[in-house]
Amino acid sequence: MTRKVLRGAGVLYGGLTAVAGGRSLDARTALLLEAEVRLPMAEKSPRRKLLEERLAEDPRDAFLRYGLAVQCLREGDVEEGRARLRDLISEVADEVAACQQLGQSYLETGETSEAVAVFREGIARARAKGDAHAAAEMEGLLESNV
Repeated sequence: MTRKVLRGAGVLYGGLTAVAGGRSLDARTALLLEAEVRLPMAEKSPRRKLLEERLAEDPRDAFLRYGLAVQCLREGDVEEGRARLRDLISEVADEVAACQQLGQSYLETGETSEAVAVFREGIARARAKGDAHAAAEMEGLLESNV
């Protein structure tokens, strides 16, 4: 099953260039980011392989780290995705999107107490960063699930 989705990856311009956090990506990367492909866990998607290759070139790149974590979750590799999100959260003080994604991952599996803890941390980070929108989104998730 293939769906055309671009979650958290930025904006697509003519299907050729994605811009996220002020960072331009080449056409091949943009197209792979555009398509979400669900494959059996034994097989990594082309998107995941590309993200891993790019991350090997620049292991500190928070955008690529987040993208790979989300891709792991999309492919059903929940533990790997969560581990990558937790690492990103612990290493990048103002990381907000990873908190929201990790919290949502916990909600999807019924792990409400874990989700609540992550959302609370994410709300605090979002407020400290001045990101009222992200804080409000996580507050809404908290209210609707607690």
